Amino acid sequence: EISAQLAKVPGPGRSEAVLLRRVRMLGPLDLQPLRWRLRWSWWARRIARHAGAGTDVLFVNTQSCALLLGGVMQTIPTVLSVDATGRQFERLGYWGPPDRISRVAARPGEALERRAFGRATLVMAWTDWVAESLRYDYGLPPERIAVLHPGVDPAPFASIERKPPEGGRPLRLPLPPGPGYRWRRP
Repeated sequence: EISAQLAKVPGPGRSEAVLLRRVRMLGPLDLQPLRWRLRWSWWARRIARHAGAGTDVLFVNTQSCALLLGGVMQTIPTVLSVDATGRQFERLGYWGPPDRISRVAARPGEALERRAFGRATLVMAWTDWVAESLRYDYGLPPERIAVLHPGVDPAPFASIERKPPEGGRPLRLPLPPGPGYRWRRP
């Protein structure tokens, strides 16, 4: 008896893509990660407001789409799905090597993230690693966090022969092209 309506934030058009590009000469002061996340959140807010009054619950995939949903989340119960927090991205050097300047540049995004986590009815962490960051880096109480590991039932694949890649090289998985995806060698 559930009626679900799915909405997808559209990818950036040409003009948006230009505005979202990195300005390398600014280094960490570029704020490209924040601009990128605000763009997705702005679109998510438009979609959520359009859904409006008839919506009983929102499920938002990633906090990047929830940064500007504060008012909406105060009126509609919201489950926020998180695969990694901004602090974790920062520690991993996802946006570049962390330094003093990048830490200061990350603060506005972190404040918006903290607000989104605080206003969500429930934050669904994909892993225990994310749940720990939500508790310790963002101060979210454990009762507001649910860990739900997305995955696949391995049983149907048990009979498939597993061969290591030729030449002893590590197994590689291709990443989809698009903004936000960047391959880094381990």
